[in-house]
Amino acid sequence: KVTGVQTCALPICGRSSENIVLFCDAESKLALYCIRPDGSFAPAWEKHYEGQRPSLVRVDATRVLLYEPATSGGAIESIDILTGASQWKSQDFAQWFEGIPERRRGDAAQAGEGISHAVDLLVAADDSTLVLAQRSGRLGAISLTDGKRLWASNTPLDGIFDCTVDEIGRAHV
Repeated sequence: KVTGVQTCALPICGRSSENIVLFCDAESKLALYCIRPDGSFAPAWEKHYEGQRPSLVRVDATRVLLYEPATSGGAIESIDILTGASQWKSQDFAQWFEGIPERRRGDAAQAGEGISHAVDLLVAADDSTLVLAQRSGRLGAISLTDGKRLWASNTPLDGIFDCTVDEIGRAHV
């Protein structure tokens, strides 16, 4: 049984099409599996997580991005794809809005998708910016370089149902 963080030097480990992140809830751990030089498919590294299982946001050539839920909002963590080491962790999403007045919105029905809850999150990103949009109308962005908040806002919208980020890091909802 493997414990802690294991690493392997793989020339193709950074190609997201050749990687998969697997979660084991019974052991509260996640692992990045990749194709090794000998053609086998095996873990590059694994690590344990605390509390609720994180959600996979994205795998790219340099990192694995996870959303770590919390009762107050949750945070984004960037994990080095080769070593499994944490590169940075963002401030809790709820703290992005300190000092910004909140508009209370309720849950809404979506055609074909059922009920969307006001606290549900949508994620959009380009190469340098990640945007979290709460269906209630709150949205904010962090830098993918260091996880620092770039901006946060409560929109005048009654709800957000889709979100994209353009080539210069602007969010469109």
